[in-house]
Amino acid sequence: MNFLKPLFLICLSIVISHSAFAGFYAPAYTDKTKIVDPEVGSIVLDSTDGKFYGNLDGTSTGWTSLSPVDPPIVTCWTNYTPTWSSTDAMNLPVIGTATLNGKWRRVGDTMEIVIFFKSNGATSFGLGDWLFSLPEESVSVLYKVDSTKVISDSNNDSFVGVSQMKENDGSYYTMSSIVNDPLNSSYLRVKGATGTVNSSYPFTWDNTSNDTMSIKASVPIFGWQTKTPTMALNCN
Repeated sequence: MNFLKPLFLICLSIVISHSAFAGFYAPAYTDKTKIVDPEVGSIVLDSTDGKFYGNLDGTSTGWTSLSPVDPPIVTCWTNYTPTWSSTDAMNLPVIGTATLNGKWRRVGDTMEIVIFFKSNGATSFGLGDWLFSLPEESVSVLYKVDSTKVISDSNNDSFVGVSQMKENDGSYYTMSSIVNDPLNSSYLRVKGATGTVNSSYPFTWDNTSNDTMSIKASVPIFGWQTKTPTMALNCN
């Protein structure tokens, strides 16, 4: 019967891989310690460590780790409000009645981020290059970029995504989402061919015209490779 175990693991891996693409879900989380005598062929996704276990051949009454098919580290999307600041600490932007919101999720050791900004009303755009913060890891402590997993150019900029701006006249501008000085960075910037986005680049921002900017980025996060994996199931 032992020859069935490798074959079973291969088939299980194929099914789980296929499920990820087909939109199916893995088994629901279960505390394996509550099932003391699992039936042959039983498989669980353990709620204590986020890993798959099974009883494949009936030679034991316990669970065997199916480590080749451990679930990926994926979390549900979470809302957050980025902090909008700039490189000129004496002339920071003021959000006023503008719209600024974001979402993020964890995928492996990487944070996927989307941010939307829309000027309006009493918005003050400040001076200096604009900065948009990563989410908080804990109160007043922001997540930081893992500098060992990004490549910087001669300006110490690391490309992590894309951004698009729309001016009130209908003009569109597509640029790069970057982190600068990734060793200490908890902020995103948006950079074009001739500068970094600020109050007058790539156009003069107007608080009465509903100019918009969308930012998308994938950023490796310091310390995530050492944390317990989790899988997000049935996110709404």
